[in-house]
Formats: sequence, structure tokens, C-alpha cells
Amino acid sequence: MLIYEEAANEIIPAIRSKLANLLIERYSLNEEKVAELLGVAQAAVSKYKSGKYSDKIKALERKLNNELAERYAKLIAESGKEKASEAVCALCQSYFSFKCGLRAIN
Repeated sequence: MLIYEEAANEIIPAIRSKLANLLIERYSLNEEKVAELLGVAQAAVSKYKSGKYSDKIKALERKLNNELAERYAKLIAESGKEKASEAVCALCQSYFSFKCGLRAIN
């Protein structure tokens, strides 16, 4: 699997799950608001909240930098969905410890 495929299929869902759970638990946001902020369906947030997703994604989620995830969850909660892409990108880069260059496409 190419690194970008891994990011799209596994890492980004793990990051979204981590952020969704933080936004719900720490900032008392409902699933609909979290879905709007992260740009995903409410059903995806419900899956993240209930843990009904693959063991691989769960394992990757546990490996994410908690401090960084909490910092970005706070930023998203305070600043809105325009910061969600920045958060996902930063957490993905921290996981892979490299700069992928995807931001240059935007």
C-alpha cells in the first residue's frame, strides 16, 4: 500500500476518530456539530464514538500524539471547521514524521 493510500484509508480515519471523541468529551459538542466541523457524515462520528470501526484504525488512533490531538481539538472547537484540515494534516505528519507536500496542492 502506498503511503498516501495508507493515510487516506487508515490514518485519516484514526485522526478523525481521535478528534471527534475529544470534541465530544472535552467540549460537549454533539455528533452533528462534530460531523460538520470535521467534514464527515454524522454516521461516521457515531461509529467513532461507539468504536465500531476496524482494529487497525483503533490501533493507529492509540499511536497518535495525544497532546497534539488535544491542542488541535481545542483549536477546532474554538475556531471552527476551517482549522479541521490543518489539524488532520498536522496529526498525519506527526504520525509519519515527514512533510508530504499535500498542502501545496491546496
